[in-house]
Amino acid sequence: MRIERDTPIPLHYQLQRLIRQQIESGTLRPGDQLPTEQELCREYQMSRTPVRQALAVLAQEGVIYRRAGVGTFVSERRPGSQVNPELRALFGTKLAGQLLHHARRRWNQNPATPPLTLSTEHCFSGALRQRLNEATARGAAPDLVELDALYLTDYAHAAYLTALPHLGAGWDDLLATELEPGIHQSYTVQNALFGLPVQAEVTGVWLRQDWFAAAGLEPPETWSAFEAALEYFTRPTSRWRFGHHHALAFPGGTSRPTSTLRALLPVIWSAGGTLVTTTGELASPDDAVCAALERLRSLVQQGYIAPESRHADSRLPPRQLARGEVAMTLGGTYDWPILEAASGWSKEEALRTHLSFQPLPSAASASQPTTAIVSSGWCITQQSKAPQLGERLLRSLAEDDELAAPYLASLQLSPFRRVNRHLAESHPWLAPQVALLRAARPLPAWKEQARISRFLQRMFAEILWEERPLRITVRRTFHYLGLLLEK
Repeated sequence: MRIERDTPIPLHYQLQRLIRQQIESGTLRPGDQLPTEQELCREYQMSRTPVRQALAVLAQEGVIYRRAGVGTFVSERRPGSQVNPELRALFGTKLAGQLLHHARRRWNQNPATPPLTLSTEHCFSGALRQRLNEATARGAAPDLVELDALYLTDYAHAAYLTALPHLGAGWDDLLATELEPGIHQSYTVQNALFGLPVQAEVTGVWLRQDWFAAAGLEPPETWSAFEAALEYFTRPTSRWRFGHHHALAFPGGTSRPTSTLRALLPVIWSAGGTLVTTTGELASPDDAVCAALERLRSLVQQGYIAPESRHADSRLPPRQLARGEVAMTLGGTYDWPILEAASGWSKEEALRTHLSFQPLPSAASASQPTTAIVSSGWCITQQSKAPQLGERLLRSLAEDDELAAPYLASLQLSPFRRVNRHLAESHPWLAPQVALLRAARPLPAWKEQARISRFLQRMFAEILWEERPLRITVRRTFHYLGLLLEK
């Protein structure tokens, strides 16, 4: 480890962690004398204030001790003085917290390992990154944090996270074969693994299956059939019959731009367009991208889209569907917990009678998948006081043979093939979702992901709701994105 000056992590914490790692690796042994404050200042090119702060914390924790007039030394490890290990974790999805507590319980059942204390904080995913940023700036980041794969690259480059080099020989190769296609690459930055995926979802269309059946309509498999269904559910007679307000809703608000990206990028794919090249670079805005956006704008102009979508966050559209206010939504399998809570239906009643989920229909000319992978995983922060302990816990979680139970209970997909095989065999609704996951493609992940998502969300808003000139708006947005990615 070296001192990073272009990160928000305080210098005193970086030095504290560096000295701690030197002790843990055996570079510094019990009884060894540390360099003086002046020597540390010269070696790491920092002022005396962060050096004193780092040494004060280590002395308070008993890692080092000071002898007046002599120097600072590494403490001896006294038999029986080790307290039970503890990890602190911050997460945004209920399933991620359940899985970590599941791993902790399994860990504590092993008589060969000391009992592990796990302190967790659940934070709504929209505020999780702010919470992590604030804690890191104070030098108080948790040991483990659940991060959306879209933001992992950003945090890895900003030195918030540590790579996972200690998981054991062959571990990375094992993950490459055990994880579902498209997921492993989302957690690898500059050939290093920075997180363990624990949750995988897919984007698509939710629809009121009971309404389609009552109207004698089949779920749409082509874009023209999709438009015909939207037209049917926009008719006054259909609204009177089913009591809804609009045919379709999706998250278009500015509070979480990534939700808009997840919902609407597949529309571009459905027309054969793309935002990135096969090498991961920003693509040129071609006719397919403009055709997809024109197609989407026509849905707004014809009154098919709920006007609330303009300002909706990711939670509003599934609630509208559950309350019978719209016939369809653009979203993902990650909407299921909200649908269940808002509708009051039981799982079996909802999925067998009221709802169905499918990929976004594509144009006849488009051959690429229109379903995106949405995943999150556990990462270890640079400020973790027990990174190797965190890695061991994550490995035990991935190797757990009983891992399917939490996923099955919540009807959510796993990033692991073996778990999804069990899920597909255990519940009829999950089988087609597993197939969708294996055919899906990851969303593009860049440095400056938050800013890029805001640029794209703004492009969608200007074209759909403000009716700005389409091609000029697209070219301007891609120009700004190109400048941002060159930084």
